[in-house]
Amino acid sequence: MNVGSRNDDSGASSGPDRGLVAALSAYIFWGFGPLYWRLIETPASQIILWRFVQTAILTGGIVWIRSRMGGRRLRLPLVHLVAAFLIAANWFVYIYAIETERVVDASLGYFINPLVSVALGMVVLGERLSRSQQLAVALAVLGVIALAVDAGTLGSGRFPWIPLVLAFSFGCYGLVRKQSPLEAVEGLAADAIWLVVPAGVALVYLGVNDRLVFGSGRSIAAFALIGA
Repeated sequence: MNVGSRNDDSGASSGPDRGLVAALSAYIFWGFGPLYWRLIETPASQIILWRFVQTAILTGGIVWIRSRMGGRRLRLPLVHLVAAFLIAANWFVYIYAIETERVVDASLGYFINPLVSVALGMVVLGERLSRSQQLAVALAVLGVIALAVDAGTLGSGRFPWIPLVLAFSFGCYGLVRKQSPLEAVEGLAADAIWLVVPAGVALVYLGVNDRLVFGSGRSIAAFALIGA
């Protein structure tokens, strides 16, 4: 067996492990997210505006550096305009939930999200589940119902709009991004750049009318690091 084939075998065997590590890392990061967003003493609407501006600067800068090193130039497919509005809605509702102390509702939304993604894959993309996958989905549904009952979301008399908006906006975002020819960082840059102008205009308007809120020094430091 030559070196090339060994590398291929190694890459194939380690691929799922890397994917598992990436998934676990992402969920751990998201799990600690509410603690971070609570540091920022600013309305959720303004956090989203700043986040799009800073994300556009950070990811756009990365793509520009790559292009200078021989990579592809930044592209803005129209599909990313739709993706931008979906992720903006998701980010806003998530931060609003934390701001209003409804973190359990937010977490429930992200428990529901994989089920929404499975449903979209079956209905829109025509994918089919194996029996073991069907069992896993059924167990996940039971888990979500149990969590919703335990949290008081079901039977409370109020419509669970936060979990549903988070689940469907992120599920649809994943479906839309699947239609994009761009890789992850380049795609996120395209999402942010589509909305950076309206976000910037809104921030200027708030600033001119003395309505920008930054909070304490701790809040400003947290603001500077929100990046993407």
